[in-house]
Amino acid sequence: MKTTLDIGYLSGKILVFGGAYGNYESLTALKRIAFKENIPPSQIFCTGDILGQNSSSNFCLQLIRKWGIHVIHGKREKELCKYDNLVHGALRGSIDHTTVEYTMSRQLHGHIHPLNMDWLNALPDLMRFNYSGFDGLLMNSKHGIHKLRKGQSKPSTQSTNSIMHEEIQLVIVGQ
Repeated sequence: MKTTLDIGYLSGKILVFGGAYGNYESLTALKRIAFKENIPPSQIFCTGDILGQNSSSNFCLQLIRKWGIHVIHGKREKELCKYDNLVHGALRGSIDHTTVEYTMSRQLHGHIHPLNMDWLNALPDLMRFNYSGFDGLLMNSKHGIHKLRKGQSKPSTQSTNSIMHEEIQLVIVGQ
């Protein structure tokens, strides 16, 4: 089930990024830029895919948690949470053990601190906001917006379908 967090009204400079993929140096550089540009954490959004295939992913999660910015699930976070829930019995059924995502999640799971794992499990999938009078939505492309087919009058996925029928004037989509 998708979760949506409404963060309210925004104005001024905002910073949106995603796809850090465990690159701690890039994240710290981005944090310095945000500070230099006077963009507060309440105006910074991460569209997920923080995790890479290395142990620095844990450091990236710690940096983002301490920074206090807004974050939604990316595909990598969603897959790791799915694996974590399977390991701890919270997920019924099974996942395909032959996928790259399963292999990456299994390898990464042991590197992620339990507090970071709890934080990841609590992330929303979508964020609603109002930016200078425009109702907006922040989402990761895994939620279907990229599946709008040329020439179709209707979106091709249920999540995109419900989004397009709402009064949304601004959609920010991460990779």
